[in-house]
Formats: sequence, C-alpha cells, structure tokens
Amino acid sequence: MLRSLVGSEMCIRDSFLIEDLRHVSHMYQFSLPVFLTQFKKLLQIESTAHSVEHRISHLTQCLQQLVFQFILRSLFKADRLTFALHYVHGLFASAIGPGEWPLFRGESTVEPDLRVPIPAWVSQDRTAALQQFLAVCPSLTSTLQLENYSVWGRWSESAAPEGELPEAVHSRLTPFQRLLVVQAIRPDRIESAMSVFACEMLGLTALIPASSNLTEIHEETSATEYILLVTTPGADPSVELEEFACSVVGADNFSSLPMGGDQADAAIAMVRAAARSGSWVCLKNMHLVVGWIPELEKELN
Repeated sequence: MLRSLVGSEMCIRDSFLIEDLRHVSHMYQFSLPVFLTQFKKLLQIESTAHSVEHRISHLTQCLQQLVFQFILRSLFKADRLTFALHYVHGLFASAIGPGEWPLFRGESTVEPDLRVPIPAWVSQDRTAALQQFLAVCPSLTSTLQLENYSVWGRWSESAAPEGELPEAVHSRLTPFQRLLVVQAIRPDRIESAMSVFACEMLGLTALIPASSNLTEIHEETSATEYILLVTTPGADPSVELEEFACSVVGADNFSSLPMGGDQADAAIAMVRAAARSGSWVCLKNMHLVVGWIPELEKELN
C-alpha cells in the first residue's frame, strides 16, 4: 500500500509540474492522457533490480526521464532550460538547502556579511554576491578554501568552470551549491552551470530532446490524437509528411488543405470524411486562422 502511495504521489507531482508550463506559454498545455501514455511506456521497461525497492527506484528515475524528454521535445529551445530547472526543483526540493533557492532566484532577504574577507583573485564586482552566498551558506566558508589560490586559480580563469570545480571541494558541495558557486563568482557561465545541474539530477547527458521522426511520432500516437507541427520560418515539413503518409496509408488516403480565406467549412468536411474512412488530413498555415481553432478542436473532440 505504501509503495502504491509513493508511486501515485510521484505521478501527481509530475503532472502538476507539467501543468505549470502554461504560465510560460499558453501553448504548453498537456492533457492527462498524454501523461498516462508515458506511464504505460514505463510499465513496459524491464528491470534487473533484485528487490521491489530497487525496482521502484529504477522505475522512478525512468519515469522522470521519460516525462522530461517527452515534454522537452514539445518546447521551444529558449524554454528548455527554464523547464529543466522548474522540473528538478519540483522533484528534488529536498536536495536544495534552506535559503538556497531564493538566493538563486535573486529573492534572498539574507544580508551579506560585509566582514567576510574576499580573496584578491575574486573579481571586485562579485564581492557582494559571494558575501551573500556565504551568508546563506555559512558552513561553506571553510569548506570552499577560497583563500587558497592554488585551489581556485585555474578554475577562476577556466573557459568552462561549471565542469571543472576544484577536486578539493567538489565532493563536499551539493550539486545545487556548485551551481551557486558559479552564480556567485562566474555568472558568465550560469546557463551552462544550470544545464550541468539539471543533467546531474535527472541522470542525463544533455538537455537535448531525443531526436524524433514521423515514424516515431506515428508509433507513439493513436488515431484519436491529432498532431500539431510547429515550425520555424522557412521550414516546411509538409513534403516529408506527404511522403510518409503515402507509405503508411497510401496517396489516395491523404489530403491537405492550406488554411486562410474561407476554407473553414472545407476543412471541417475533410476532417469528418477522414474520420469515417480512416484517412489522413493535413491542415496547413494554421497560424492564419487562430480564431477558428477552438471550433476545430470541438469537432475533433
């Protein structure tokens, strides 16, 4: 019973974290069936764990990665890092110490201790940020050994300090504290440090969505789901889509219609005919008829 509750709590937490994406963009709205699809994939994963506890732990990490990769594929590149940090913070809040998250967000009310000496190798414009970091995490004052230039010299001038924290202190800091060190001293590398932190917590190598092609999308979806392809200017997947459709359902069972003008009635008629016959319909240039989309959605539902 306890294991069931743990699994349920994990799924509910994931779904709420995903729902928060709508505050980033109204486009990022994911239904419960979408989440359940990922959960069903999880149940098909074989585990070599020898105990129930280890299997649950393994499947928990797999579910987190499945959901994260699926959502990441649906986001604009500019929003991936935002979601990654939000997702990790929601899943691993206990891995972030008291006062550390507000400090990271620039909302800390802790006053910096101006009496704390700052070594000469630290840029003068980072003095206040470092003092505030040490005020929030006073136990790290001795752990960091900031006065030891032989420890920090190379790191301070590194082109990628987020991945080269001195060995003398690396293992003594939590992953989030390593991120805070970069934020305090080398903010020029904060985005890369955020990516490193998120990857470490999620067990990933990079915040890059798994490559997907039309074959994979077709296998992951069902006839009751419609697919929205959001493209960048100059990109046109319609040719590739038509070729794929012809290979799956045949040229006679695929039709397309550029939207705009008075095409709404024709589009609805094509969708209804496709629903009856099992054929495919591609409606192009949907950005030209945004106001009509709710009517189409009603028809599809």
